[in-house]
Amino acid sequence: MSIRSATVSAVALLLVVAALVSPPRADAATATSTVRGAVTLGGKPVPGVTVTVYAAEDESREQFARVATRADGSFSAPFRTTKNEIASNRYWIEIDDPTHTVIAARRDFTPRYGQTVVRSAAVHSAGQVTGYVKLPTGTDFSRLRVQVEGPTDGQANRGNEDNPRLVYPSTVGTRPSGFFRVWGLPPGDYRLTLTDPTLEYQPECHDGSVPAADPEAGGYEACTITPISIAYGQKKSTTTQVLNVRSATISGRVRTVDGTAVDLSDGNAVRAVDSQGRGVYASSNSSGVFRFRGLRPGSWKISTFLDSRYEDSYYGGDGTAADAEPVEVGAGAKATGVNIYVRQASRTYATVKPVTGGAGFTVAVRKVADRSPVQGVVVVVLDGERRTVDLDSVGRGTVTITGIPKGKRSWKVAFLGTAEAGTSRVLGSVTVP
Repeated sequence: MSIRSATVSAVALLLVVAALVSPPRADAATATSTVRGAVTLGGKPVPGVTVTVYAAEDESREQFARVATRADGSFSAPFRTTKNEIASNRYWIEIDDPTHTVIAARRDFTPRYGQTVVRSAAVHSAGQVTGYVKLPTGTDFSRLRVQVEGPTDGQANRGNEDNPRLVYPSTVGTRPSGFFRVWGLPPGDYRLTLTDPTLEYQPECHDGSVPAADPEAGGYEACTITPISIAYGQKKSTTTQVLNVRSATISGRVRTVDGTAVDLSDGNAVRAVDSQGRGVYASSNSSGVFRFRGLRPGSWKISTFLDSRYEDSYYGGDGTAADAEPVEVGAGAKATGVNIYVRQASRTYATVKPVTGGAGFTVAVRKVADRSPVQGVVVVVLDGERRTVDLDSVGRGTVTITGIPKGKRSWKVAFLGTAEAGTSRVLGSVTVP
């Protein structure tokens, strides 16, 4: 080996070793930073609440530490971080009470790299709502549930001392006696919906009224009755409610006109809409069987909600609600045999060739599901001139329309549909020579 080569190799080796033993960059090194403070309620310490340290650079957040307050309400939460993280992230503590006595709170703070900062929090007493919900028969009502709708503004709290985190249970259970407690509530208006998860009985609002309809959304919305207003630390009770109305059931099958089952397990569905515009959906199996449970007694119109392979249809009618046959069900009733027959969707194709004073059309119609040919009648319109074409056994037909002025002219080919296949059309333009 030459002296020059040996020298170059030695220098390269020294550079590698230096890189391996060089200390990390100061802004990438981690150190233990600490946030400490105390949680108080009315000037008195709050022991046993959870204090969690979070940081976030964007909408996602990362937990850095979690501790509980001591008997004197104090806490100390050490966590590892870098200078870069402190510069680019937001930091805050979240305070949660496992006993739900105080309202959940959030406080922002700015950590110091490798040092301790102080961030205390004065919290508020939580409110609560209690009551009973029962069934007409039985003695164990622990299966029932209470859904809670309350304030939502301010959920993106950034540590405002007077704006608590809006954290409260969305659903609570009941004891065998039917007793329920919704606790840990920040100030605001609350509405309770009393429900039976088995769907045997219909839901009610906390005052015994029926949840309102939302026709635009096509479903049940939460109770819109006068809310229960809760202030800091306030406790209120509701009157005992009994879920008296038994739910109804509607079941049937979805088939094509020729009797083939429509697979409802791959995104297809059936919709039931009551007289007030409230709608629910059901899907089922590959045999086309569907069942609606938990329906409110009354009049329902049943329709399909299918993919592009089929035309939507109503029970007892065609594709419009006006022609549908309502299904009437009473409390606890089960309506069976509600079968819906649908047509397969079709697709129309057209090849257009200009001729002197007009255009020649070759048209074809296929079923979307399997591309099999469809026989029937197609209407061809060129610049207002109309012709009808009977499709042959392979779903094809031809026609030439003449006597059309020169220039760019619009055309339309429309399939009128059959008992098995729905309507379809295709539009375009052609320059007539």
